[in-house]
Amino acid sequence: MKKSLILLLAATLVVASCGAWRGSRVNPKNWFGGSESTPVAQEAPEEVNPLIPQKSGLNFFGSSDDDEDNSVLAETITELRIEQTPVGAIIHATALTQRQGAYQARLRLEEDPEAAEKGVLAYTFRILYPATSTPVGPERTRLVQAAASVTHQDLEAIRTIRVTGSTNQRESRRR
Repeated sequence: MKKSLILLLAATLVVASCGAWRGSRVNPKNWFGGSESTPVAQEAPEEVNPLIPQKSGLNFFGSSDDDEDNSVLAETITELRIEQTPVGAIIHATALTQRQGAYQARLRLEEDPEAAEKGVLAYTFRILYPATSTPVGPERTRLVQAAASVTHQDLEAIRTIRVTGSTNQRESRRR
């Protein structure tokens, strides 16, 4: 009787202690918390001298010499979540665009040495719009998603992951 009572008591204590694992820092599912939205500082428009002609970008054969990036920042970042994988993490971001028809959504890594020193992994949410005009439409038709994968080596010194749009940015901090 004493052995079964001791076993039952020990099993109860082991099961009760499992709840503390869920909220601990040791649990890899708790690496990054929920994201929070912060405003983005607006940049001043670049001044252009109208007397200096702009480079056309076309060579002798009529094709472009350099691949020009025509993508724009998504308007508002609505969601940011980080999911653990066996080799690192996947950064999922959802953005609201200004109008319907946005395509080729991607998270572009920003090369910022200052941010890297502070332990920040910074991305911008870039999209392309069709050349023709498209309607604005309701919000649910203007949501786009993008994801990026990072390895454990990339995450070693990272404390914060930031995704920036044109009106806001979302950050997720390591717990």
